[in-house]
This record gives sequence, structure tokens and C-alpha cells, in this order.
Amino acid sequence: KNYHINEILKKNKKQETIFIGDSASDCDVTKKNKIKFICKSNSENSHLFKNNKSVKKIYQFKQLEKLII
Repeated sequence: KNYHINEILKKNKKQETIFIGDSASDCDVTKKNKIKFICKSNSENSHLFKNNKSVKKIYQFKQLEKLII
């Protein structure tokens, strides 16, 4: 994941990059690379970020627009 993020960041600005993921390792790699993270919550991962108020969460992709505008 880190390799792919670094490849993306070669062509894009960090402040304009948002990683949408569904795992703790996705969140960790975004922290390491200092980019924004949005969790795509589902029944299998909802417990991972339940008490973490700093992680933005969506349950459906149509909610994404409200978070990035």
C-alpha cells in the first residue's frame, strides 16, 4: 500500500489526496504518508474505528460528496 501511495503522490499533491479504505492498515499507511483517510464502514470493520472520532466514516459512497466539499 505504501508503494502505491508513493506512486500516486508523485503525480498529486498530498493536500488534494484522499485515501478511502476499510482497514486499520489503510488508516496506518495514510498517517505514515500524511494524507487524508476516510473509512468505508461495513459490518466487518465497524468495530475498528467505532471510538475514533478523528476518522471520518461513510457507509455508502454517495455520502462521500458531503465529506469532501
